[in-house]
Amino acid sequence: MFNKGSYPEIVAIAKEKNINVQFVDKFRLDKMVKGVHQGVVIEIQDYRYADIETIVENAKHKLIVVCDQLEDPHNLGAILRSSRSLQVWMVLLLVNIEV
Repeated sequence: MFNKGSYPEIVAIAKEKNINVQFVDKFRLDKMVKGVHQGVVIEIQDYRYADIETIVENAKHKLIVVCDQLEDPHNLGAILRSSRSLQVWMVLLLVNIEV
């Protein structure tokens, strides 16, 4: 969900990939996030978990980022954005984190 007029490049990519894009007012974004959102919010499905054997088997010669003891959701957002720009194959979140 976007504040109208923000991040046209993200909107274009989302539409290209058939991702539903909704424009809402800042009040709705504020209510959804209860924090800083910079005009963009995404709703996602539950995480798909995989066992370590499957990950290692499929990860030969690929870049993986492993997150341990991550507590701040803003840090997770920064890690995911950086990982995307670095063409990371997988971001691994250890089960005991509270983000």
